[in-house]
Amino acid sequence: MKRSRRVSFDRFGCSILVVCFCCVTFAILMTLSLVCNVPVYVFYSSWYVIGFWDLPLRSYWWASALKFYRTSDVCLRIHMANIIVARVYQDDMSCFHPSTMEDSEILFTPFNFSRGGHNFLIREASSHSTEIENIAWLAAEAFLDDMVINYFSGSTEIPTSVSTMIGFELYQFYCVMFKACMLSRGRTIVVESLPEESNKNEANNKNNIAAAAAWYGPQQDVRVIAALRAGVLTPLRNYGPRLLKRIGEFNRATHATFTRAFNKRALRRENAWYLQCIFTAKQFEGQGLMSALVREGFNHALKCSPSGLVPPVILESSSGRSRSRYLHLGFEIIEPWCNIGKGKVDSRGCRPAENKNFKEKAELVGIKFSCMVIWDCRKALQAENHYSH
Repeated sequence: MKRSRRVSFDRFGCSILVVCFCCVTFAILMTLSLVCNVPVYVFYSSWYVIGFWDLPLRSYWWASALKFYRTSDVCLRIHMANIIVARVYQDDMSCFHPSTMEDSEILFTPFNFSRGGHNFLIREASSHSTEIENIAWLAAEAFLDDMVINYFSGSTEIPTSVSTMIGFELYQFYCVMFKACMLSRGRTIVVESLPEESNKNEANNKNNIAAAAAWYGPQQDVRVIAALRAGVLTPLRNYGPRLLKRIGEFNRATHATFTRAFNKRALRRENAWYLQCIFTAKQFEGQGLMSALVREGFNHALKCSPSGLVPPVILESSSGRSRSRYLHLGFEIIEPWCNIGKGKVDSRGCRPAENKNFKEKAELVGIKFSCMVIWDCRKALQAENHYSH
C-alpha cells in the first residue's frame, strides 16, 4: 500500500514539475517578447524560419506537415492563442507583406518620371525572391570597392567582378540585408526602368531595376529574428565571426557620433529616419536616380510624421563621390569623422595578406567615413521645387 502511494506521489510530483516548467518557459518567452518587441510565435516562427514567405508552401513535405498541424486539436488551440498574442502586440502576419497593409496606399504611391530620355517608375520593392536577388546583384556590383564592406568581410584585395567568389559572397551579404529590411518593417524602394512600347514584350523577363534604397523609420532597427529569417548565417559562414564584431564596431562608432549631434539639439537619434543603403546600377548612373530616391524618402518621412514635425534623416557616407551628392541634397557632415580598423586594414578596408610582411604597418590606418544628417528635409524639398520651377 505504501509503495502505491509513493508511485502516486511521484506521478503527482512529476506533473507539478511539468506544469511549473511550462509556466516558467511561457513567462520567459513573454518577457523576451516584451523586451525585444517580438510576439511569441510558436508555429508561425517555424513557417518563416524555414523559408522566405511563400517558398515553404511549394514543398510537399511542408504541405503534409501543415495538414497534420491543422488537424491537431492541441496545435489548433496554440494556433488560436498565437493569433490573440499577435493582435495584442499589433504585429500580425500582414506586417511582413507591405502590399497587404491597410495604410500602404496612403503612405506610399508609385509614380513615374523621365530622366535622360528614359521612363522610370519609383515603387516599393516586391517581396518575391527573384526581385530581391536582382537588387542584391546590382548592389554587389555597385559596392565592389566600398571600404566599409571590405572591412566587414576581411578581404585582402578589392574584387574586380561579381562573378568571382568574393563578388558572390558580397551578393549574399546584400541579399540578407534587403531581406532583413523588409522583414523588420523597413522600406525597400526601387526605381524600375520602363521599357519602350516596341521592346515591352522582350523586357518582361529581364531585370529592369535601375536603383534601390533601404530605409528604416523612427524606432525601427534590424530585428534579430528578421536577420535569422533573412539568412544571416550565410554571411557568417562566409566571413566568420569577425563580421559581427566589425559590424558592432561600426555601429558603436556611428551611434556615438549621431548621439552627440542629436544631444546638442535636444533630440533623440531614435526618432530619425535612417537611409541604410542606396545605389544606382552602373548603366543608369548620372541620371539623377539617387536624388529621386532620396527626395521620395523625404516626402514619405513628412507624410508619416505628426503634423508640424519634421523628422531628421541620417546616413553614413564612405566615399567622396557619394558625400558630394549628399551635400548637394542638403545633408551636412557631423564632425569628427569616424575612424575604425586602425592597425587592421588600410584605407581601402583591406587587411594584409597572411604571407605579407608587416613592415608597412604604417599603412594600416583604418577606414574613415562620415556620418551625415539633414535636420529639415522640408527645406530641401522646397529648394528643389523652387529650382525646378
